[in-house]
Amino acid sequence: MNKREYDIIVIGVGPAGFCCGVAAARMGKEVLMIEASDSILGNITGGPLEAIMTFHDESRQVIKGIPDEFVRRCVEIGGSLGHVNDTIGYAKTITPFSPEICKYVGYTMLKEENMKVLTQACLLDCMVDKRKIESVRISSKNETRVYKAKVFVDCTGDGDLAVLAGCGYAMGDVDGNIQPMTSLMQLGGVDNICLANWVLKHPEEFKFFSQDALLEIAEGIRSFANQAMHLWGFYSLLKDGFEKGALSLNRREMHLITGPHPNQVIINYSRYSGNPLNMDDRSDAQAETVIQGYRLWKWLKENNGAFKDSWIEKIGKIGIRESRRINGYYQMTKEGLETGRVMEHPIAIGSFPIDIHSPRGNSMEYQRLNKGCQIPWESLVTKDIDNLLCAGRCICCTHEAQGSIRITATAMATGAGAGIGAALVCNENVACIGLDYELLRQALELNNMIIK
Repeated sequence: MNKREYDIIVIGVGPAGFCCGVAAARMGKEVLMIEASDSILGNITGGPLEAIMTFHDESRQVIKGIPDEFVRRCVEIGGSLGHVNDTIGYAKTITPFSPEICKYVGYTMLKEENMKVLTQACLLDCMVDKRKIESVRISSKNETRVYKAKVFVDCTGDGDLAVLAGCGYAMGDVDGNIQPMTSLMQLGGVDNICLANWVLKHPEEFKFFSQDALLEIAEGIRSFANQAMHLWGFYSLLKDGFEKGALSLNRREMHLITGPHPNQVIINYSRYSGNPLNMDDRSDAQAETVIQGYRLWKWLKENNGAFKDSWIEKIGKIGIRESRRINGYYQMTKEGLETGRVMEHPIAIGSFPIDIHSPRGNSMEYQRLNKGCQIPWESLVTKDIDNLLCAGRCICCTHEAQGSIRITATAMATGAGAGIGAALVCNENVACIGLDYELLRQALELNNMIIK
């Protein structure tokens, strides 16, 4: 219980950090995981989040290993519908889930590996000597502690450890604009059959990327299946609500996914533009997006029969799409994602569209990617610190590339790759950038990771 030195310390136990820690532990390493919130798996358990996206490109599954094992174990006990077709065809598949079952599966997997996990523990600072992090100092309610490790992995999403250690970073687009923060809303008591029928009667209110989308929805109604519907639109309803003063937010469209349980939906609607690293902006965003969500629910109850008996189950904590991107040895770009650039040292593949919510406007820019994109080891390796890796949305990439890479399933894949790599760095006693890729490739493949 009083151990203060580990092989690997992972800061942040969201989707990336969770997979990172499990992967490193399965490589035989002693791992300490430190999380600032009160739970693990980030927005998967603390959201709500519409669904985990996405494990497939247009032709195949591109993410397996620990991320896919986690989903399979959730499916086995009724905590997920698994990978199902995206009814609008924006991504190939979506993965709806139950947050509480995911939390149980996550903690079970950590306990199986004898992991040490500290929650509600805030990172205060770190000690750096000769381009290496020697230790981190963390704080809880009544004490501070110092922990040492050979290798550190920053899975905070915001690059908190990397910046404390002196790493350079970028943030926002060329003008410094940052994607808005959002709270998602979960409703119960929604008549999903009524909703599906309404969609079939008003297809002009929605965007569909697949010709089969409406047929899938119709088939779901005929079979009375608890089909996972993903909807993008509600154009007139949002326009009328804003013009009549019922909605305070001017949005052209919203996203809705039916949950894993009957008569449940999760809605992505709210927005607040600001700096997610600023205490005032983040606090104001939390308050304002709760108000936006409540007003939307009232408007839906009054204007769409599918919602007339619904209730709010949860309006979530602020979700951050974009913040720091740490300087690494390779910067992923929009052009690389578009062309499916072949990487010399791939550790994972991502396949989500480039998805950028306008910081100032009311719409969303997007570009579909039909083929998965390789993510190289060098995008996870920080330029300024030799024993520090990053995983999740703070890896080295441009603003546009982050619009794809930030998504949950891809973050889980980079986390798993970082954990495997960190374990090998410990074994070889080398700087992260000096790791022999052939060793890494073999270990990734042994752990069922898809890299090409």
